[in-house]
Amino acid sequence: MANAEFYGLALVLGGGEVTMEELAKLYAMLANRGSLQSLRRRADEPRAPGARMLSDEASFMVLDMLRQNPRPDDTLISQPSSLPVYWKTGTSWGFRDAWTAGIVGPYVLVVWVGNFDGSGNPAFVGVETAAPLFFHVVDALRARDAEEFEARRNLSGQRRFAERVVPAARHDLVYPGQVADPRQQCASARGGRYGDGAGGVPAV
Repeated sequence: MANAEFYGLALVLGGGEVTMEELAKLYAMLANRGSLQSLRRRADEPRAPGARMLSDEASFMVLDMLRQNPRPDDTLISQPSSLPVYWKTGTSWGFRDAWTAGIVGPYVLVVWVGNFDGSGNPAFVGVETAAPLFFHVVDALRARDAEEFEARRNLSGQRRFAERVVPAARHDLVYPGQVADPRQQCASARGGRYGDGAGGVPAV
């Protein structure tokens, strides 16, 4: 990517270019509780130390938002045996690229639809073109690894973290170090208290 001045305000709206590998690394970072690591192309490659990009709490919040995104065909999403999918679509300027990226079980999955010469096509809309392909792969993985996915869904560590961070009687998120009163939350935020950095939950 070029420097921020090159993109201007469009950068915050997704105006910066990104490769499929870079996008996969960012979603893997969320799955790794905010730790950004190099991708390994072989299982026997050594693991490089990661760089902390987000806190456990911030990673959890982003994943929770991605999890609530309904899939286009709205099938399987309400079945209790299904492992959550954390996913998002994207459409580039001029309909040059249709993207869908996400996390399902132990996998990070990225789908790109476009022309190799960079020409646009009105059909290249992320939710309409890339998302169906993404969920075809998701469903195939769920069918192939059904037992493993069910075991991951029932991990007790995830349940304990969710109960600690998101009280069952509330629908808003109250993190360690914060208070429930919105007026006190504003004062707490001004003081920079967004959590104690403890705990955390993997995406899988």
